Amino acid sequence: MALSKEMRLLQKKWSSGQGWPKRLDALEIVGIRGWTGQRVDLDFPIIAVVGENGAGKSTILQAAASVYRDQSNRKQFASTYFPDTPWDKVVKAQIKWWVREGQSSKDGSIRKESTKWRGNPDRRERAVKYIDLSRILPVSARVGYSRLAKSQNKESSSQQFDQEHLSRFSSIMGKNYEIASMSLSDFDKTRPVPVITLSGSKYSGFHSGAGENTMLELIRGDIPSYSLVLIDEIETSLHPRSQRRLMRDLAEVCRIKEVQLVVSTHSPYILEEVPEMARLYVWEGASGREIIKGISPFFAMSKMDLEQHPECDVFVEDDEARILLREILVVHASEIVSRLLLIRPVIYATSIGISRLTRHGENRFARFAGCGIERAAA
Repeated sequence: MALSKEMRLLQKKWSSGQGWPKRLDALEIVGIRGWTGQRVDLDFPIIAVVGENGAGKSTILQAAASVYRDQSNRKQFASTYFPDTPWDKVVKAQIKWWVREGQSSKDGSIRKESTKWRGNPDRRERAVKYIDLSRILPVSARVGYSRLAKSQNKESSSQQFDQEHLSRFSSIMGKNYEIASMSLSDFDKTRPVPVITLSGSKYSGFHSGAGENTMLELIRGDIPSYSLVLIDEIETSLHPRSQRRLMRDLAEVCRIKEVQLVVSTHSPYILEEVPEMARLYVWEGASGREIIKGISPFFAMSKMDLEQHPECDVFVEDDEARILLREILVVHASEIVSRLLLIRPVIYATSIGISRLTRHGENRFARFAGCGIERAAA
């Protein structure tokens, strides 16, 4: 499908070579959670990392967060994300980085031979936000929050979203919220509760939807210009339309504020929203972990699903033509069979059927490819 207007504008600005005075160009990870020196190139302001559970998506985001020194976050170190535990220890590990600042390029690494990470003072300075949406619990499940849900407690203060943040939240969710806020009760002034007003009715986080609460938590924080933003499990609790709206919202933020964004996902809707160069598949192959660039959503879903999601439909006249074409491809282009093609007979005469498919292919058969192999050829 075609890219959204917001993503095309971002792509145009990126291609012009203007902007993004701070950029993380690439990472190389060794000795952490099974990584053995694979390089991760970040060739677009928004990168979507996809793969099965445990493939290493979160490791990429956490390694990226470890590259920079953020003066506002004193806990942003590799030891924060990759700690030693009673069950496993990180040894002989290295995160090598390549960054760009204006017209100059720099590289370096942080590393751990045995007990301590080295190279932290050499890290470049940049605002970094690491957000794991999958770990945002429902309000009722958060520690200490059940005590707030008592009718005798009263609201003591409320910090409302400004119009910009409220509009962004409403646009992503596809509803016209009158108010969105983070409120405190007189019982506990340390635990904020999200509160929304929709069609005149007021809902706290105890009664609103999981997607609403997740987006309130995400949207309420400001994203600094030129920062690096890392979002794990970006589609968490969102239906497909909201997933697309969120990516378009973030594309606009990235373009205006020249922010670099890396997200992990399992969603084909997220992948469809970014250009091919922005998609990375992390795959555990026979020879070890691989990073596959420029994958399609169909390829990613085929790798993660029990069912195949072919990237191209090929129509032939009948079953004999289907078998013939498949055997030819198995011998000469086996990767195409497993990855690209779904070969099936057309249900009506070939000359008429191919004509109809060609005529309507743009709108009705987006993955259409006609083939002239007929029964006589067999």
